[in-house]
Amino acid sequence: MWLCPARTDPGTAPILRAAGDRSAEDPSMSATPPGTEHVKEVILVRPRGFCAGVDRAIAIVEKALQKFGPPVYVKHAIVHNRHVVQRLETLGAVFVEELHEVPRGARVVFSAHGVAPSAHAQGQSRELSIIDATCPLVTKVH
Repeated sequence: MWLCPARTDPGTAPILRAAGDRSAEDPSMSATPPGTEHVKEVILVRPRGFCAGVDRAIAIVEKALQKFGPPVYVKHAIVHNRHVVQRLETLGAVFVEELHEVPRGARVVFSAHGVAPSAHAQGQSRELSIIDATCPLVTKVH
C-alpha cells in the first residue's frame, strides 16, 4: 500500500492516507471498505536524521578534510541530501562520478552506498589513497 499526503498544514506533520483514498474529497469515493471508515495516521517527527551508516560516512569525509586538508575526492554523493553535499563542498570535498576524474595519487572516499569491487581495483591501479566509507550493513548485504 502506498501512502500519500492528505493534509499538510504549516507547522504540523502531514496526515498520510492510502493512495487512492479520495474520501477527503468525496466520501462516496472512499477506498476504505464499509465498516472500516477510520483513517490511520503516520506522524513524521522532526527533526529526522540519517541512519548510522550515513552519519558515519559524513563523519569520515569531515575527518579526512580535517586531517589531510582539501581537496578530498568523494565517489558519488556521500548521501542523497544536497544540503549535506553542498556543506561538504564548501569544506573542500570534490564529488565525482567516475574515478578517472580523480587525479592520480589523490585521496578518494567511497560513499556510504558502496562501490563495486572493480572500483577498488581501479583506484589501486591509479595509485589513489582510498578511504572506504561504505556502510557496514551495506557491505554485509553485498
